[in-house]
Amino acid sequence: MDDAVDSQQVLQEHADLIYRVVGACETPELFPDLDELLLQADQNGWNNLVAVIRRILKGERHLQLENLDGEDKIIIASILQGIQDRASLPDLVSAIDANVASPTLAAMIVAARSRDQRALDSLAVVEAQMMQAGGDLARIGSALRRLMTGDYQVNRLCDSMGSTGANVIVNIVKELERIEAAVGSGSVKSASAVPLVESLHELEPGHVHEQSRLVQVTGEQNKDIEDGKYLRSVRQQYENYPYPKRNPEDERRTIFVTPTEHLGKISHYGFGGIRDLRKRTRFLVAGGGTGDAAIYLAEQLRGTDSEVVYLDLSSASMSIAKERARVRGLENISWHHNSLLELSHMDIGEFDYINCCGVLHHLEDPAEGLEALKSVLKQDGCMALMVYAEYGRTGVYHMQKLLRMLNEGEEDIEANLANARVILRNLPETNWYKRDETRWKSEIDADGNIAIYDLFLHSKDRAYTIPQLYEWIEDGGFKLIALTGFIGHSRKYDPCRYVNDESLRQKLGSMPVRKQQALAELLNGGIKTHTAYVSRNSDTVANANRLDMIPYYTFRFAPGEQVFQGLARNPDKPLHLTFGGGVDDVFVEQRPYTRYIFKYIDGNRTLAEIFDRAQHDREFMGRNTPSLEDLSTEFKVISETLIGNELLLLRGDSIPPYSNPDDLIERTLLRARSLG
Repeated sequence: MDDAVDSQQVLQEHADLIYRVVGACETPELFPDLDELLLQADQNGWNNLVAVIRRILKGERHLQLENLDGEDKIIIASILQGIQDRASLPDLVSAIDANVASPTLAAMIVAARSRDQRALDSLAVVEAQMMQAGGDLARIGSALRRLMTGDYQVNRLCDSMGSTGANVIVNIVKELERIEAAVGSGSVKSASAVPLVESLHELEPGHVHEQSRLVQVTGEQNKDIEDGKYLRSVRQQYENYPYPKRNPEDERRTIFVTPTEHLGKISHYGFGGIRDLRKRTRFLVAGGGTGDAAIYLAEQLRGTDSEVVYLDLSSASMSIAKERARVRGLENISWHHNSLLELSHMDIGEFDYINCCGVLHHLEDPAEGLEALKSVLKQDGCMALMVYAEYGRTGVYHMQKLLRMLNEGEEDIEANLANARVILRNLPETNWYKRDETRWKSEIDADGNIAIYDLFLHSKDRAYTIPQLYEWIEDGGFKLIALTGFIGHSRKYDPCRYVNDESLRQKLGSMPVRKQQALAELLNGGIKTHTAYVSRNSDTVANANRLDMIPYYTFRFAPGEQVFQGLARNPDKPLHLTFGGGVDDVFVEQRPYTRYIFKYIDGNRTLAEIFDRAQHDREFMGRNTPSLEDLSTEFKVISETLIGNELLLLRGDSIPPYSNPDDLIERTLLRARSLG
């Protein structure tokens, strides 16, 4: 055997040690675990090698290696080169023996589930090392946490892995199954939970292994959910592909913001801005999926006496949502595994606010779903609904029709997915979806099979035009209060933004609001979803004419004095706000007193206080003082633009400030640092 082969063999045999040393040089927190390994190596006669490694860990790089043998020199050279260039490190994945590693990792996962601190620490160290290594090791590291939460869906865990990495996951799952079978009724995963996947499938796009199996939903899995009132295939989809794709560990770094769950926004549109939803308020997330809305609400309500109730028919989705809440330390969510169609029979009380986004359009009868929500909504309550929009999903519906024809008679989920992937790779440029695929690509790239199935293979998918949306909501006994979304979305429903002819703009502006919105939807052509606040009542939106209301920004804005100075230097130009990320720029018309209003908006002053300060601004010195009517008129222009773009909200003068998303992200990071 020549030297090159010997060197390669040495590197593969000691790849784990090499990676650990390089990792500890970059991340000191990994040193304690490495130190135990070095002590053991020292006791086993590797004294010279360990001594040099300890010098490397202290920062030395120019070392004399005369006392090392040939094998030790190869190891040290690889460590030093790896510190400079991680791409030079040996292939750790190929060094892993799945049969050896899997039992150890499985035992560690089982111990970690029981909150064994040493096991938790060890799992964290292993995960960190794998994430640092990148490639398949990073994917295995990510999968370890998901395995700990009970996610045994190998097709998802092994998505994008090579065969060696996937083999490690398959063996871990088999070992977990063996351990749990051994402990019987005391197992960490109950018999009613999602069945294990017994073998690897779909290691590569379009490749299906016949021996694999996904969850098959039967009436025995939850007798509380009546099969006749929902499509079993819908539930089966979300057991196999919880949506949206989420990693609970991300909760340590950020928070996923939803467009309708900011407490101040709910209060503004649903309760006139005068109700503090942090006090004795009940929230229901009906069809909570993997938890975005429930987590966002619960984080804002941390430490209050308000309550969040989560409901979903997918046990797999709920498991992910519960783990996300656990990671964040949230204890103000109650969990219910059931269909929203059973709400009237569940005896869980009434709610002030209900979120039901991306759910009703998947029911056999969306009107029945709306009625079920109505049965548990208080008389003065408010709901946020999101359903698909017809015109903006035209290409998606062409694909759905194509794949239904292609997969007719095929019941295997993976075979359907494989066919979908093949079709997606071979679409001609003339295809309607292909022309527009950039709008969906990021979702597919991020979520893989989950997104593909939800977009193209869903067994039930109903979309609405604006007239149909109004009709459905009103037939259900509600009024559409406002179309909403993230920053800038609601402006898409203004037809005047698409037309520069003044006479036509005036004609459009004189039309009823819902007709304007219907025209805008056709003009835009790309609106994918409709999100709306609805209520039984029509007078629920905060009133900008009330002088006791406090205007506040929903984003971090420049101090008032800075805005004032900028506008004063350019009195003939509008206020120009840019956001990036595909959000259109916003322009606020500047009138004679606009800058004085901006000067005194600070998120704490009422309109009365803002107007009073503007009237007494030193620039007027008692002359040409604006009247209250002048200031009110100009604020109306400001509020129509900023509120219309989700940039400004109103709250009553007795309501404390609400946290904005940036505050919550900072709070998340501070909590993570405090917990180590």
